[in-house]
Amino acid sequence: MIEEKLESLIERYTIEIEDEIKNLKKYKDELENVLKESDCLSEVDNSRICSLHKIVERKANQIVLKKEFLLDLKYMKGENMIIQKEFTLTPHRRGFHLITEEIVRNLPQLPPTGLLHLFIKHTSAALTINENADPDVQTDMEAIFNNLVKEREPYYEHTCEGDDDMPAHAKSTIVGAELTIPITNGRMNMGIWQGIYLCEFRNRGGGRKIVATIIG
Repeated sequence: MIEEKLESLIERYTIEIEDEIKNLKKYKDELENVLKESDCLSEVDNSRICSLHKIVERKANQIVLKKEFLLDLKYMKGENMIIQKEFTLTPHRRGFHLITEEIVRNLPQLPPTGLLHLFIKHTSAALTINENADPDVQTDMEAIFNNLVKEREPYYEHTCEGDDDMPAHAKSTIVGAELTIPITNGRMNMGIWQGIYLCEFRNRGGGRKIVATIIG
């Protein structure tokens, strides 16, 4: 009986989400068409743009909430799920940066039990797990890696993108581009002193793209 109710709710919310995504696209298309004529906007047009922005934002938020509820239903039903989301981190200066909270903010709701895989889509930055309490660790890690892999070595051939570029590639290979973290009770199951680091090896790396894959 419970299984049937869950299946019925899953089907209902799946259809509702699909319909709302189509509806959202209509409003986005309308907003885009109004913005294309932005050279000669009237007060009515400006009012319409503000209204459309609010509608798009509200409907997008509603879709997110329904998707989260749908995930809960599927977890309750015992379905194994694979969810994937890509997002961009806030740009950071060169160095080692604690980004655990930023990662958590960008993740969808996690399953009760599973795995979180994080992959950075770059060859001059990396991800690792290390000390989350004393920021001196981050400073020391930067000094250690700068000592391990120096700039302007005479044997470098790849030099056309700046003195920091080839060392950044080497450092990225040493640290690695991915992490796998266990999920327990709907949260990342990390040690009390562990945090996720962005290892930014370029002087101006910009926003780094992360792919999060949740298996539960």
